[in-house]
Amino acid sequence: MKLCIVNENFKTETVDGLSNYYRLLVNELYAKEIDITVITNGDNDCEMIENGIRIITIKKDEEFQDKIAEKLKDLQKNGEIDIIEASNYNALTIHFEKDRKVPLIIKAYKPYTSSDKQINRWEKKLLNNADLVTVSTNCLKNKLELDNIKVIPKIINNKFYNKNEKKEKNKTILFCGKLTEENGVFKLANIIPDLIDELGNVKFLFIGEDSIYNEMSSSSYIKSILPKKYLKNIEFISNINNEELNDIYNDASILVTPRVNDDISYVYLECMKAGLPFVSFKDNAINEILLNKEYLTDEENLKERIINLYLNKELSKLIVKQNMEIIENKFNNETNISNIIKLYKKVIELYDEKIIKELFKENLKTEINTLKKIEGELTNSVYLIESDNKKYVIKIYKKHINENTINSFMDLCNKNNINIIKPIENKFMKVLNSTICIYEYIEGKHTKKLSNDQIEKLIEFIKIDKISNIKNENMMEKVNFYYESLRNMETKKIRREVIDELLKKYMKLQNYNIFDEKQLVHGDMSPSNLIWSENGEFTLLDLDEVIEFTKLYDLVVFALNASRNKCEIDIKLANKILKPFDNYTKIDIINVWNFYLLKVILEKIYLYEIGKIDLREQTGSEDDFEDWLYILNSNIIEDILNK
Repeated sequence: MKLCIVNENFKTETVDGLSNYYRLLVNELYAKEIDITVITNGDNDCEMIENGIRIITIKKDEEFQDKIAEKLKDLQKNGEIDIIEASNYNALTIHFEKDRKVPLIIKAYKPYTSSDKQINRWEKKLLNNADLVTVSTNCLKNKLELDNIKVIPKIINNKFYNKNEKKEKNKTILFCGKLTEENGVFKLANIIPDLIDELGNVKFLFIGEDSIYNEMSSSSYIKSILPKKYLKNIEFISNINNEELNDIYNDASILVTPRVNDDISYVYLECMKAGLPFVSFKDNAINEILLNKEYLTDEENLKERIINLYLNKELSKLIVKQNMEIIENKFNNETNISNIIKLYKKVIELYDEKIIKELFKENLKTEINTLKKIEGELTNSVYLIESDNKKYVIKIYKKHINENTINSFMDLCNKNNINIIKPIENKFMKVLNSTICIYEYIEGKHTKKLSNDQIEKLIEFIKIDKISNIKNENMMEKVNFYYESLRNMETKKIRREVIDELLKKYMKLQNYNIFDEKQLVHGDMSPSNLIWSENGEFTLLDLDEVIEFTKLYDLVVFALNASRNKCEIDIKLANKILKPFDNYTKIDIINVWNFYLLKVILEKIYLYEIGKIDLREQTGSEDDFEDWLYILNSNIIEDILNK
């Protein structure tokens, strides 16, 4: 999966909650080996790799949104995006909408984020156009009143924020956030004298970026409204790193954030994780997740609640315990990231279905009654469709296929009276970098256990000369590409020593004459790609692997796929298929066998490394990477041929 995130302040170390969310999200997704590109604001236009993440910076000016649109168009054209996520903040992707042909998720953290009416109109359009809108709270979900909206818990920082059981609490009341009226900083400042008079020599620590209020800085304004004798009890810190902030959370007695917010601020979540109780306003989205709401109050009772929580140590301990359980259960990153990845895949799947419906209506002039995805495909998407009492199969090829080579193969099959599936009207339709074909559904059955007659028919087909008069892609060229790519790539998912050993084995095979043969082969001869009719005839399916190579390749692929059950091989069945013919020898068969296994393994590693497939999803299946390795490293081919 190729994810593109557009966030204005991704590289800026600010207390901006949205950028904080995306930085945490990106790190967690990268750990799950998702291919990520981030488009963000920067001092100049450039591209870099930071900690494995591709970051594209664009200098912010009046054409910022246009530049983002141009960059997204380039990425889309080159097939480097499967899905985009952006926020509604400043409607950064709005100018890309007219060209967008990939799904879009918009993360909303306010109904509207700007005083600029044009920006608000654009934000509304993005929210309405998005394939999905995500929010962090039900409060915001209800205000937006959209159909395609889902609540996604925030990703939290597990690296820095934790409770230190050995820390002794000092006499500090903490405010954390930008010093603005919106965040309630002046509501706290106004009652500082009363709190000090009531609680004694308590300290007030304000952590956050300063702002302008009444034509002076907010910190200066707070100092100006307090009697001088209280100034020694207040301190302002504008910049602080995560480790230091965690220490402060652990030192302080309570946090006070008298704000009203539709979103859950990271300050609350950090304090809950670090074991710091807080007082806030009840008209706050944090109300949705707390068990003990006693210290969510209003402005009139703010002072009383602060005093009560500061003095009631036993209740504070109970609240801290409850809050930490909430963080552990509701904000479990492992669970939430897994759900987010599933959500991305579902949005991509639904977008594919939307495209399919449009193409189907355009080409067959009819509506789809039912559409069902066929599971098990790794690099392609296959759907079964019913319409007007007829069945169809639509296949979205996510990888490159050679249409001319496929057409040549179909012509050769027709000349030899071999049944073969063809796209309706031989159309290979293009959507971005994907090829889409519509096929009529063929009645018949697949069978894993082939009879002797069925095996003989397939071997007869394999033996037919299938020489093409046009230049076709050659198998050696294809696998050499994987070889060179992996040899020069800074791989990060499969151990380097495993890859190097495989590359050495491939190098030893390259010079055998058998690989110079140039005939068209199906490339994926397996029982699952054959449909048998009642009269014993077969139809060949799935031509996307058709390529130029030796005839023995189809024989080996057929033998291995027909006789394999994960890493177990039915030696008797494989021996029945793998009989030398014409001028081919046992040595030729052994070399092609090993070549095929290496081709599959190197292709899987390459696609895994560039983010096209996820090998972890294959674990335990017929395509398990470890099983392929086991077969390659065994001597089973010698056992088969010597039986």
